[in-house]
Amino acid sequence: MHVLIPCLGSHGDVLPYLALAQALKARGHAPVLYANPHFVPTIEAAGVAVRAIGSTADHQRLFGATAPADPMKALKSVAQHYAQTCPDYYKSMRADVVPGDTVVLSGVLLFAARLLRELDQVPWVAVHIAPCTLRSNLQPARLGPRWVGADSAAWLKRLAWWLSDTFVYDPLFTRPFNTLRAQHGLAPLQRPFQDWAGHADRSIGLFPDWFAPPQADWPADVLPVGFPMVAPVGTPPALDPRLEALLARPGPTVLFTPGTANGNAAAFFDTSVRACERLGIQGVLVSGFDAHIPKNLPTTVLHVPFVPFAAVLPRVQAVVHHGGIGTTSQALWDGVPQLIRPMAYDQFDNATRLQRLGVARELLPAHYTVDAVCATLPELLDAPATRAALAQCQARMRQGRAMDLACEVVESALGSGHPAGQSTAA
Repeated sequence: MHVLIPCLGSHGDVLPYLALAQALKARGHAPVLYANPHFVPTIEAAGVAVRAIGSTADHQRLFGATAPADPMKALKSVAQHYAQTCPDYYKSMRADVVPGDTVVLSGVLLFAARLLRELDQVPWVAVHIAPCTLRSNLQPARLGPRWVGADSAAWLKRLAWWLSDTFVYDPLFTRPFNTLRAQHGLAPLQRPFQDWAGHADRSIGLFPDWFAPPQADWPADVLPVGFPMVAPVGTPPALDPRLEALLARPGPTVLFTPGTANGNAAAFFDTSVRACERLGIQGVLVSGFDAHIPKNLPTTVLHVPFVPFAAVLPRVQAVVHHGGIGTTSQALWDGVPQLIRPMAYDQFDNATRLQRLGVARELLPAHYTVDAVCATLPELLDAPATRAALAQCQARMRQGRAMDLACEVVESALGSGHPAGQSTAA
């Protein structure tokens, strides 16, 4: 079976699809990833076929040091890029279609997959790498610092979704996509994000049901398979000798990362360094952007551009991060307490779910001060209840078989129950 997998976004967005591609290849299938050239070396090193879409300059503009710091401006830039590259993704994927033996696998924002389904009769498997893309009025995902909750009035929940569609998703995503659909003779979509997951032939949640329990108003075929935890490809790279030396010292060490796509984190790192000094702990600052790292770091704090989290997280006592689903799942796997500083996208919802599990605390950017960090980190480092909750999560994760389940869903899509070439709703 040929599996076409278009990817867009940061490392945290692309790596789950690479994990799926590796698992599918191991089962004898022929996956192809479609991604920005920035990711081509990583994908090739994993032994997966890849087609480059766009330019490295595109990636730098969206996720580099000059990317917008404001979440809404960043989302607008990403949406514009999606609209510009959608025809390229569609054209490249269409050239690889083998009739009757092809499935397309993608997130719900990659509209090229839906075009392939409607125009070329290729079954589409929707992938939700985080639960926030699944709408629910019973247990709404938290999409911002303050959002409707399970106990909010029904009318307020409906209003919240209508406002987000009318003023955010429709202008940024739906209208450009409808322009492209018109060029192919397809009818326009109306509020596709309201029931988008229900348009796919199959749906996978790349998270476990204990992290995000399925809701009765989710599409019936959504299967939460678990986090896509896979062994690193090839020989793990040797750690920076300076990092190795710091990790070998006695005393607690905390890792700080704002996410690979965040080039505007000067305030985050400045506060983090000062908190480390006050608490007398060691810190590892992870960022590919040198400009926002404080000058003259103390000897107990080290900046490195990159670390293999699978090798380093088991050796630190806590991780402070943005709440991206990749860092979230790796820290759960390694049993590391988390302090979340969410800024956008799925991060608020992930933070809420981690706190429900008892393994994390949250500080919004406006509240991320030296005093607040110094009050919160010791709670994470010393709380027996947090350690117990982490141990329970680790045990659950090691019992899972996420990649096998995900592959089985993809394999079943060729025998999908509803016609792959028709839209199930406008």
